[in-house]
Amino acid sequence: MAAEARLKLGETYDRDGKLDHAIESYRAALDARPSYAEVVAELCYALFRKKQIEKSLIECRRAIKLKPELARGHYYLAFVLYKKGDAPGAIAALEAATAARKDFPEAYYWLARSSPSAARRTRRSPPTGRRSGIGPTTTRPCSR
Repeated sequence: MAAEARLKLGETYDRDGKLDHAIESYRAALDARPSYAEVVAELCYALFRKKQIEKSLIECRRAIKLKPELARGHYYLAFVLYKKGDAPGAIAALEAATAARKDFPEAYYWLARSSPSAARRTRRSPPTGRRSGIGPTTTRPCSR
């Protein structure tokens, strides 16, 4: 099975809460294509959800190293750093996510929640409310 198909399968397992299967699919995709940064980022997030914070941090940094402009990698890194107690690092990662992808409402939302002054520096108003589809009403901090 191709790496792209394994990624899609992993995302399906992830959405269904089958994190062990998702991680297995992401790793199989990486066996086929070791430098697939998008898969590494999804692996990072699945590990984060399994509370394997140190492994998640390693994979987030690996995704960003493979593809520095990958906004999702920076975005997931923000959650990992925040969980580790590094709020300034998390804010910097959110700023990097919004710099990498201007149309990233989830990142703007969390940036505004964590640091209003940082959100003002981005010169964009974050979306608010339930209609935005982000924030505490969602199970996943990032939509595709």
